[in-house]
Amino acid sequence: CGCGCGSGAAARLWPAAPAPAPPWLPPTSWDCAPQRSPPFSPEAEEKKERLMKYLSLKKENENRRERLARMKAGAEIPAAREYDGSQHTGGGGSHIAVAVERYIEYEKEIRPIIAENEKEIFILKNAVHALKDPLEREVVRLRYMDGDHCRPTPWREVAWGMYQEADDAAVYRAKRIHDRAISHIAL
Repeated sequence: CGCGCGSGAAARLWPAAPAPAPPWLPPTSWDCAPQRSPPFSPEAEEKKERLMKYLSLKKENENRRERLARMKAGAEIPAAREYDGSQHTGGGGSHIAVAVERYIEYEKEIRPIIAENEKEIFILKNAVHALKDPLEREVVRLRYMDGDHCRPTPWREVAWGMYQEADDAAVYRAKRIHDRAISHIAL
């Protein structure tokens, strides 16, 4: 009856509330909890982690090459001096020699790092291209490879890229395709 006496009269009069849905199912009209994907296996988590490294590897190579280009420009062009009216002779040769030496050392240092990063990028691209389902390829490409940052693309943007919709249903569909792709990708 609800008074605390323990008779259970209230339980006999009112039907039991439905059990909550598992967290990875889409919300229904009576349950508006946020959507979550089912937990992944350790193997699937490892695949996701490798895919997430794609953008950071690409960005690292880009940054290292830009620094190398700046060092090369510094080695080719002597440092500009402000004219003070006195008669100076060249003397900039030591500056250029030091800059060339730094450039060569840095190039030797980054060559194996860039090669290793390029190898991993190549493996990841080939694994994505090997997926048979074009929707799986597209969702993985949008999520892990087309971002501007070193983080995966947010799910709403992935859903927009796939369906031109960004509502919860489109996000859920994109996540389902992603989950299939992760299980199918060979990494």
